[in-house]
Amino acid sequence: MSRFSGEGSTRGASPQATTHGSAGGCGPQELVLLYVGRMAPEKNIEVVLATLAAARAAAPQVRGVLVGDGPELPRLHGTHPEWVYTGAKVGLDLAEHYASADLFVFPSLIETFGNVVPESMASGLAVIAFDYAAAREYIRPGVNG
Repeated sequence: MSRFSGEGSTRGASPQATTHGSAGGCGPQELVLLYVGRMAPEKNIEVVLATLAAARAAAPQVRGVLVGDGPELPRLHGTHPEWVYTGAKVGLDLAEHYASADLFVFPSLIETFGNVVPESMASGLAVIAFDYAAAREYIRPGVNG
């Protein structure tokens, strides 16, 4: 894996759990918040950015990693260069990104199923989400969220 490989603590709970490292600007002491999805306004991307900014204000070691492609990606690169943008990922490459993160951010209010929520949970990630629709179906306070 080229994005987050290197020395550090093992992240995630997948069978292919990888080590979190310095490639891509993420070091073993950083807290990685992950977003996976289309980079588009309807995905509530501004909430992701606000969450990342608030998290970094509280803990300077926070690093935001956004996986996906879409019409907002060029703007995000220009207006928020402090975050890591990987482009679209699939298969093992995507699984390694989940396994290399600490928290998953799911800002959508329109997803009726939200595949990324169970994918992130299968990797052992805590999910930051609205108590609504897809997230409400999967996340149980005090049990898994």
